[in-house]
Amino acid sequence: MKILFVSHSSELFGAERSLLEAVAALNEKGLGVEVAVPSEGELATKLRSLGITVHQIPYTWWVASPEWRGTYYHLRRKLQNLIAGPKFNRLLREHRPDVVVTNTLTIPSGALAARRAKIPHVWYVHEFAREDSDTTEADHQKHSGNFYFDLGRRRSFALMNKLSARVIANSKAVALSLSEHVPGEKLRVLYYAVEVIPTPLPPKQNNEQLVLICVGRLETNKRQEDAIRALASLKIKGLQLRLVLIGPDVLSYEKKLRELASSLGVIENVEFAGSVPDAQPYFAAADIALVCARNEAFGRVTIEAMKAGKPVIGADHGGTSELISDGLNGLKFAAGDSEDLARKIEILYHDENMRREMGERAQDWALTNFNREKFGRDLLQILEEAV
Repeated sequence: MKILFVSHSSELFGAERSLLEAVAALNEKGLGVEVAVPSEGELATKLRSLGITVHQIPYTWWVASPEWRGTYYHLRRKLQNLIAGPKFNRLLREHRPDVVVTNTLTIPSGALAARRAKIPHVWYVHEFAREDSDTTEADHQKHSGNFYFDLGRRRSFALMNKLSARVIANSKAVALSLSEHVPGEKLRVLYYAVEVIPTPLPPKQNNEQLVLICVGRLETNKRQEDAIRALASLKIKGLQLRLVLIGPDVLSYEKKLRELASSLGVIENVEFAGSVPDAQPYFAAADIALVCARNEAFGRVTIEAMKAGKPVIGADHGGTSELISDGLNGLKFAAGDSEDLARKIEILYHDENMRREMGERAQDWALTNFNREKFGRDLLQILEEAV
């Protein structure tokens, strides 16, 4: 079987990392895998290092964030996709894959080209189709998460359904959000492999101070402010804690977090580590992992923390909620409620045995259910169904 994956970017965030894992797993099974990207970048470099053929075609998204919704940007996206269309058509004519997999709901070019070439198409969705938020019903007609569809929400999802033989969701939560648009016989749930490089536990520097870690882009949706507020509440009680925030800054959110930590008197207890190539050494050095985002479609860092043997305290919402069995491999807190988060941290702070046992159960569960062999086998089964 020959497979063409289509990526919406050449960065290396969650969806792109899952694409790398998929390509590696299928490549090991002797399948012919190629990847289309809209530009050069870290993803293309990683793929070539695996011996994967990469095709660069300057297609673009059919959705926009609020600041890119204007008529000018809408027309520019439409023109760019029209120009990219013939290049996509030529790629499929020359290489004739058995199936095309679009690795996001944010781009239409691969699906449209596959329809023209009469090749089965699969959508792998890593984003929510619809979220509970403060937007109005009118906004929901075009709004998907933080995105607005150029064609409108209802028309876009109808087209997605029409242009796909199968639609894969990266979590049960995402599948539920898609279920009003995609019939159940076409919809599948597929978790990632979440591959990590095991890191030995370092010697603890301060036996009295527990280390909390929160990994993810520094942005409003990730809710690092909840972790800072919880830290401040616990410091008043005399708990010795340090919070490590890892991730790139988005729209100067780090400045707001620093100001908040300073105003609450915990700036000296918060470390801003920035972007790191591998978070596993930080997970290994931490005691508890926090996942505060309200609307995680999957929650990759939750599994990364578990594989490092750490208990996770996560928001009881979206994909994070289905990864945590409360009291077994972690604890859940009410999304957006920093006081509830503080209460859950305090439980683990005072019970070292619970932290250790919960981390061990989390590690066993994550290693069993998230690995390349299982991911590749289940993905191949879905692609064979589509073909």
